[in-house]
Amino acid sequence: MSGTRLVESIGGQSFLEHAFVRWVLAAAATEGVAPYVVGQYPVMVDDHAYALDYLLVGSQVQVAIELDGFEFHSARKAFVYDRIRQNDLTGLGYAVLRFSYDAIRDHTARCVTQLQTVMRGDPVLKAYLIADPIVPVPHDMTPNPLTLATPAPRQTPVSIEYFDLVRQRMDLRPLRDCQHEAIVALANYYRRGDINAACVMSVGAGKTALGIAAALAFTRSRALIVTPGRVIRGAFSNALDPTCPDNVLYTLRGGPLITGCRPPRAVNLDNEHGPIRAVARETLLAAEVIVTNFHSLGSAASEDDLLTKLSPDDIDFIVVDEAHIAAADSYQRLFAHFPHARRLLMSACFSRADGKTINADVVYRYRLIDSIADGHAKHLRAHRFTPQVARPF
Repeated sequence: MSGTRLVESIGGQSFLEHAFVRWVLAAAATEGVAPYVVGQYPVMVDDHAYALDYLLVGSQVQVAIELDGFEFHSARKAFVYDRIRQNDLTGLGYAVLRFSYDAIRDHTARCVTQLQTVMRGDPVLKAYLIADPIVPVPHDMTPNPLTLATPAPRQTPVSIEYFDLVRQRMDLRPLRDCQHEAIVALANYYRRGDINAACVMSVGAGKTALGIAAALAFTRSRALIVTPGRVIRGAFSNALDPTCPDNVLYTLRGGPLITGCRPPRAVNLDNEHGPIRAVARETLLAAEVIVTNFHSLGSAASEDDLLTKLSPDDIDFIVVDEAHIAAADSYQRLFAHFPHARRLLMSACFSRADGKTINADVVYRYRLIDSIADGHAKHLRAHRFTPQVARPF
C-alpha cells in the first residue's frame, strides 16, 4: 500500500499527522497495520485528559505517537506541558515516540528506523514490518507552519475553498519578525486543539497586519474581526481593501502576503454596507471576513443584533483587537455564541484597572522595549511627571 493510500485508510486531523502516516508509518509497515492504528486516542491520567496523535495497539507494547509542530520560539508553557504529558504517558506504560516536523522532513529514514525498532518489540506489530524499507524523500514537505494547524487537503478535491488556497500560497516572509513569530506560535497552539489564544503586542508591532494574517491562516470558512470603535475598524477595513495603497494583502514592504490569490470577500459593518439592522444574513454569509465593532454584537435579543443574524457555526475564527476590554459582557456573549471558533485576542496590555481577568492563553509576547529596539515604535516622547505636593509651613 502506498503512503497516499495508507493516509486515506488511517486519516488524520492535521498536515503533520498525514505526513507521519505517509512518510514514516507507510515506509515502516505494510497495509495490514492499519487496524492497529488509532488516531486521537483518549487517555486519562488522574484529572488530565490527553488525546494521543496515534496509538499503535500491540499485544504487549502500546506505542504512543506524539507529533511536534514547526517550532519557532516555542512558548515555555507549551514546553513544560509536553514534558509533563510525556512523563504521564510513560508512567502508564506507553512506549512514547516523538516525531517533529523537521525530523520527518530532514531525517525520514532515521524516523522509520526508530519506529520499526519499537514495533519490533511487539509480536503483533512486528508481523507487519517491512524488511529493508525503501524510504522516500518527502519533497513536498515545505516548512510552512500554517498547514500544521489546518486539515490536510483532500487527495482529489472537487474544489479548493478560498482559505485552503490562501494557506497553500501564503508567504510569511513579508511579515515583520514579531508578526511571523506570533503566527507560528498560534499555529502550534491551535494544532493542539486549543482555541483561546492571546498575543501581547506592543505599540508599533503591527497588530492589524497580524490580525489579518491570522484570519487568512487559521480560518476555515468565515472570520469575524471585532474592534472597539470606528477608527480601528477602519484600519482593518483598509487593510483588507486591495484598492487602498497600504493594504496588508499585497503592499507590505517585503512583498505580497497572498500572491496569486484574490482578496477575501469582506463586509465592513456600519460603513459602506450600512448599519447592522440593514444588513441581511445572506450578505453576511456571502462574506469570508466580517469586520465590525463590539457595539454591533448585541445580545441576540433583537433581530437587528449581529449575534441574531449569525448562527454558532457561521464563524470559525474570531479576532479581537484591543482585547483588554474583552472581559466586557458583550464580548463574553460573543464567545458563548461561537463556542467552537478559534480566537485571537490582541492587546498591548491585558491588565485592567477594575481587576477583571482576561481569560485567554498568552502564546506570544512582544514587549515595548523590543518594539523600540526593532524600530517599530517611533516618535515616542517620554515626559517625567512629578506631582505637586503641598508642603506644610
